[in-house]
Amino acid sequence: MKTPQRTFAFALISLTALIGTTPPAQAANRAVDVEPDTGLATAVVVENKALAHTTQFAPVDGKGNVVGASLNEQLGAAMANVGTALGEVGSGLSQIVRLNVYATTNEHVEQARRLLKNHLGPGSHPVATFVATQLPHAKTLVALDAIATVSDNRAPAKVLRHSSPKLADNGGVAHVVVLPKGRTLYISGMADPEGGLADATTGTMEQLHTVLALNGIGPKEVVHLKAYMKPVDESYVAEEAMACFYPKQTAPAMTFIEWRNGIPIEIELIAHLPGKGDSDDPVQLLWQPEEKRSPVYCRFAVVNSTTRIYTQGFLSQEAVDADGQIRSIYQQLEAVLSPLGSDFRHLVKATYLHSADDTSKALNAIRPELYDPKRPPAASKASIAGTGDEQRTMLIDMIAVPSN
Repeated sequence: MKTPQRTFAFALISLTALIGTTPPAQAANRAVDVEPDTGLATAVVVENKALAHTTQFAPVDGKGNVVGASLNEQLGAAMANVGTALGEVGSGLSQIVRLNVYATTNEHVEQARRLLKNHLGPGSHPVATFVATQLPHAKTLVALDAIATVSDNRAPAKVLRHSSPKLADNGGVAHVVVLPKGRTLYISGMADPEGGLADATTGTMEQLHTVLALNGIGPKEVVHLKAYMKPVDESYVAEEAMACFYPKQTAPAMTFIEWRNGIPIEIELIAHLPGKGDSDDPVQLLWQPEEKRSPVYCRFAVVNSTTRIYTQGFLSQEAVDADGQIRSIYQQLEAVLSPLGSDFRHLVKATYLHSADDTSKALNAIRPELYDPKRPPAASKASIAGTGDEQRTMLIDMIAVPSN
């Protein structure tokens, strides 16, 4: 794959100008540096919106049967499921701001990247992250999850978990969860290395819920759980253990990615924080009491800003060595954030996905040069099957906020 070279002129493109019939909920969204060939943006800026987070959708019909034999057919079916879930909570395909695309091989990732534009909503220009991973549902080549803005007249005051009667039963897990306007909690990936998958999942969820309690909230505020695990064909084991933490209620949306790390599972979490809070800092990057602090990640991030900046999954612009790949990605990231009034001190959540040990080691060496050790973002880091390009072995996406 030849990675498109960016000019970094980054004119801000109003989605309202692109779509004459865009609903009011999209008026404040800005897609930055839209790539004509794919329709995807380098960054999307969202201002004061409720955000729908979907579960990971497979290309299946209402009975759970796989739809389509080709990747293009399956991509269309998975996107239709995303659209159905979003439509029922006051959103839709044209309001997607971030799309995560999971395909089974690097070749399928590249194919999905080329085909995705055909399946986006009218005028839709989200950021996207493409990952090569085995998938929980047998016989599927691709799966999706999304974040989308919700129309103001449908924005809930509390976390809304919704299961669609039109979609395949999800075993008590929500098809889509709406994060209300206001403060948000992002917890870094946590892991309990003890025992098998079920015990490790339970132990990890206990750790995550300890952080919820530290922030004065409980299970009802949880919006999305993303699990990096192995083997992914046993995701039902992890899902069941995760759902046990939400008794007598629909469980939050969930995503499962197969990783190659040495422990069974790591889980990250997004939750709503009701109330105004007591800090004027756009994002507070914090640790648990007595926790040993890392200079390259915090335990959890509290977003107080009403503005979110979502970036694409960045790959190196050139096929270079590990050090060069990491520096290329951060150069691109800085070029995106600076015109939007943000910087590395106002990163909220980082996702680092690598398919080679040398790029992982290079990331570890370079991050301390770039981050303020008192303000590193929340993060998850996982070894995956591929980024879609054999010569580019590190993928980084971010959520950030403006510095004021």
